[in-house]
Amino acid sequence: KSGWVTYSPETCEALTQASQQGIAQTEFEAGPRTKLTLDISEMKQIGKSDEKDIRCLIENTDGEFVFWGLESGRSFQPGIVSKITKMSDISSTLTIDGWKYDLDNLNRTKENSVENIKTEIIVPAKFKKTGSTGKLKLVSAPAVQVKSGTAAAANGNGVSASAAVDNDEDDDPPATKKSKKSTATKKSGKKKQEAVEEVEEEKPRMKSVVKKGLAPVDAECPYKDSFHVYTEGSDIWDVMLNQTNIQNN
Repeated sequence: KSGWVTYSPETCEALTQASQQGIAQTEFEAGPRTKLTLDISEMKQIGKSDEKDIRCLIENTDGEFVFWGLESGRSFQPGIVSKITKMSDISSTLTIDGWKYDLDNLNRTKENSVENIKTEIIVPAKFKKTGSTGKLKLVSAPAVQVKSGTAAAANGNGVSASAAVDNDEDDDPPATKKSKKSTATKKSGKKKQEAVEEVEEEKPRMKSVVKKGLAPVDAECPYKDSFHVYTEGSDIWDVMLNQTNIQNN
């Protein structure tokens, strides 16, 4: 087979969480006798008898999935792809793990080493529940909540998977859950009376924030329409502070 095959949303989210927690290898199984290791430090899917390349695609602000990697086609790790994608609209140069990236000339340098890099917009294939890739399940780990903004794929000689971007502010609001019904039964002599009470769960509330650049302006700021969060290179100068009413002290 050739071409790239997409991982499931659950697998992509597991890789996203592994990247955010600094976990290099995550164990999966595709059946009782098929176990695979996804190594996001080396961008490899490791089986019992073979290894396949995996790649990371990050969703940008235009809703497109972006690939960043070496000219050879090897994908960068999810954390690197995420940082480059976020900063590419702000600066053409940035430094990550000692490598200086020149996004205009598509290369990166570190001491005396120079490597050419490449980027492209990719439309990921739809996920299919076929083959070992479509049946992957996380081994010995709690269930994960699937987030938007991730994609993945793989080929016959290498599996392409997407790992992660922190898009909390771009996630769709959770859907309102249907009201649950509870039934109470009360006995009185030989007669039974049943009452059905509908309990509606509180609907989630949406809150609007003003986002200029890489971080939203505090919603309580009276000048949020004209101010923005200061960024310096890849550093974002934002912080969460507590608000206290001294009249209640």
